[in-house]
Parts: sequence; C-alpha cells; structure tokens
Amino acid sequence: MSYPLQGCRPVPFPQTCRWLAALLALTVCLWVWPLGEARAFEAEAKVVYHVDFADPGRVSAMITNISNMATHYDSQLRDYDIRIVFLSHGVRFVTDEDLEGTPFAADAELKERRENLRGRLMGLVNGHGVKLEL
Repeated sequence: MSYPLQGCRPVPFPQTCRWLAALLALTVCLWVWPLGEARAFEAEAKVVYHVDFADPGRVSAMITNISNMATHYDSQLRDYDIRIVFLSHGVRFVTDEDLEGTPFAADAELKERRENLRGRLMGLVNGHGVKLEL
C-alpha cells in the first residue's frame, strides 16, 4: 500500500487511544487535586511585628491586622507564633509612665487612647496567644 505523503504513516488506532486515555487521566488528576489548600504538616507560621513608631492610630491598625491574621490561622487550624516587639517610641504603648522629659513622652492622643490600645493588646495575648516583647 502506498501513502500520498512520503515518510508519514497513520498512527494505529489502539496506540492513539492509549495516549488519549493517559492525557485524560492526567487532566482529571490535576483537576481533582486541591491546589492552594493547606497541606497536612504545614510549617508553623512565624510572624514578628516591630513597633518603633509613636502614632497610636498606626498601632490600632496593626492590632486589627494581627487579630485578623490570628483569626484566619485559627479558622485554618494552623499553628502560629505571632510576636510584637516594642522598640524606641513603641515602649510608650506598654508602660503606665508618661515618660516626661524623654523623647518618648506621652502626648494627649496617646493619653486618650492608651487604655483602649492596652486592652486590645491584652485581648491578643489572652485570646490568640500573641507574645509581647521589649
């Protein structure tokens, strides 16, 4: 039997079916596999926030972000270690002293918001196990 195209022969039907079946199986496996989901034995999430600024509004936003992150990790049943390190002007938020005569002296905005911020920080500690460090 001669073929119109020299060097080209039709692929036998059973061999074509094997390739199609293999391709279909691979496609189904990739489709069924849950990509992007949490895997068993996933490493513990480790997060450190540095508070080295004096703005109470920024600290408030940071507390909200940390709370949301911890809530997300809790809902995913994922272990985490979140720490907040207070440096420089950040010490203003974890002391009862007004630090008069220092560059870290409490201003009117901090005095007004200190109790609220401290309560929210303690909520992170007690509710989510966040660690506070100096």
